[in-house]
Amino acid sequence: MPLLLLLNNKTAITDEWARAGMTTEAIIFLADNHVTKEMLYPEFEAVLDRVVGISEFAGQQVPAVYLRIDTQLNVTAAVFFRLGFDSKGNADNSWNIPLQHLADKGARGPDLGAGAIKLSCRSQCAVSWHQRELWDPVTDSKPTTFEKIAALLKRNRLGLTVIEPEPVVQAPQNIPVLSEQFSAGQAAPANDAVRKQLQDDFKQRQATLLDEQKLRIATLKSEAREHVEKLHRHYRSEAAALTLKNSEALQALANEKSVSRRYKETLEAQAQNLHDEREQFQQNVTAAKNIETQQVVALEQKFAEELRATVDTATAELKEMLEMREVELFYREEQLGSLREEISQLRTERQALLSDGGDKLLSRLAQAGITFVAYQPGLDHLSVPQLDLFAYLESPSGYVAERYGVDQSLYEQWLAHYQLPVCRHKVDDSVCGEPITKVERPADFIPNDSDRCSQHDFAALHADKKEQA
Repeated sequence: MPLLLLLNNKTAITDEWARAGMTTEAIIFLADNHVTKEMLYPEFEAVLDRVVGISEFAGQQVPAVYLRIDTQLNVTAAVFFRLGFDSKGNADNSWNIPLQHLADKGARGPDLGAGAIKLSCRSQCAVSWHQRELWDPVTDSKPTTFEKIAALLKRNRLGLTVIEPEPVVQAPQNIPVLSEQFSAGQAAPANDAVRKQLQDDFKQRQATLLDEQKLRIATLKSEAREHVEKLHRHYRSEAAALTLKNSEALQALANEKSVSRRYKETLEAQAQNLHDEREQFQQNVTAAKNIETQQVVALEQKFAEELRATVDTATAELKEMLEMREVELFYREEQLGSLREEISQLRTERQALLSDGGDKLLSRLAQAGITFVAYQPGLDHLSVPQLDLFAYLESPSGYVAERYGVDQSLYEQWLAHYQLPVCRHKVDDSVCGEPITKVERPADFIPNDSDRCSQHDFAALHADKKEQA
């Protein structure tokens, strides 16, 4: 019902704003650089308040644009942002981008009919911690995103009231009649005025083209930075997988060596016992050469039975030891599983206790417009949503690492490097300690390479290995 009232009052709102000479605020949603939905800002506030949902955007992260439109349907400010929707089509309740503030603080953008607009996007954002939630318009293909927005507003499907500018009535001028007395000195002021007007127009067009090229260059830099970060993440994941496989192979090899060593020791012990018994038997045979053949056969049978019994006893003992070891490993796994379940249950209870005690206070702070911002060394200020506050308090480094798309161990290694940027290559029982260049961002940090000096980096060590080979 509230959205229906907004739709019924849309024309009245736009008429009142137009009569007051104010701009109209609107939101458009895009997909593959095509406009899929448009609405006025009061309707968008109803979507943010989860009064209504948009089922066609269920489970998606949708790119959108906040626009300020004047009474001639020209854009004066634009903010390119993203908004997530849950499986039911309701807006993400942790979304908190200040669109109007970003529009007020936006940098110069292209001219869409009313002069250079104020523009906030991923490549130029006045508030750094909101930069990752914005996106860049398409400027390298025709039609561009700005051209599509301008064409969309000219169709006026939002039903905005258009007020045409009043024509400027110029007073008739007395045009002097050409005569023989007309001289070059009288025509010079008119030529100077025309030349000045042309120069002003040229400077304005040049400034507009320069702003467009700056925006395009910033967009390309942002795309290149994202591509490099993607390659870094891919490299880290592959390196981690290879390291894990190598560790597993080394562990399996160590286990095989241990089992082989135990078997070898057992066989050596049995061979020694057999050798001793054979020598004893040979001594008995030598001592009993004069004994009758029947007694010799009896001794041989007794020796064979004793030898068989000894081997069977040793085999049984080994099997029993292996079975006991397997039973111990089984019980140990059961105990570890129960301990993990108990730890998980304790964490859940702790989270519930923290939520019952502090959630009301956090909700009141969030309703009052207070945003939780954390400071991390070497990084921008980090905005922490209300729902993520307990996760941040439980593990600040793990939360920051997840927000910046890196592993916690990699983030901690980068933090140690950032606080003390020296070469950490081990030389005997100490480290090199040579000062090196500080890596400003954790996504650009590569372990065992970024924290090494030129003499101990990966390329130098690899070259030394080749020379030794």
